[in-house]
Amino acid sequence: MGNNPLLRVQDRDELVAEAAGTVGNLLTLTYGLLAIGVVIASIGIANTLAMSVAERTREIGVLRAIGMHRSGIRRMIRLEPLTVAAIGTALGLACGLFGAWAVGSLANGAVEQYSLSLPRGTLLLVCLASPAIGVLAAAVPARPDSAAGHQRRRAGVWSAPSART
Repeated sequence: MGNNPLLRVQDRDELVAEAAGTVGNLLTLTYGLLAIGVVIASIGIANTLAMSVAERTREIGVLRAIGMHRSGIRRMIRLEPLTVAAIGTALGLACGLFGAWAVGSLANGAVEQYSLSLPRGTLLLVCLASPAIGVLAAAVPARPDSAAGHQRRRAGVWSAPSART
C-alpha cells in the first residue's frame, strides 16, 4: 500500500479541509458566473432604457414644456431601471431560496447532518447592490444629451427648438 496514489489515509480534519477547498472553488466559480450575469443584465437595462428614452423624446419634450425640470426627468428615467432591478432581485431571490429549500428538503432525508443555512450577509449585499447597479446602468441614458440633444446634434441643429406660433 505504501505509495499508492489511489489510496490515502486521512483523519476527519484533513477530509473536511479537502472538501471545503473543493466547495470553495465551486462557490468562487458560481460568484464569477453571477458577476458575468450582472454585467450582461446591466448592459441590457442600459440598452433598453436608452431605446425607451430615444422613443419618448416627444413625451419628454411635452413634460419639459409644461414645467418639469431636467432633474425631474432624470429622476423619472432613473426610477424605471430601479424598479426593474428591484423586481428582478425579488423574483431571483424568491426562486433561489425556494430552490435551496427544495433541494435541502430532498437532502434532509438522505444526509442526517444537513441543515439549510442562508448566507444572510451575501443576500443583504445582493439586495442592496442590485438596485444600485440598476441606477448606475441608467446613468448614460438619463443624461440630458442622451436623447433629444444627441438627435438634434446629429441633425445639425445646435440650438434648442423654438416654440411654434
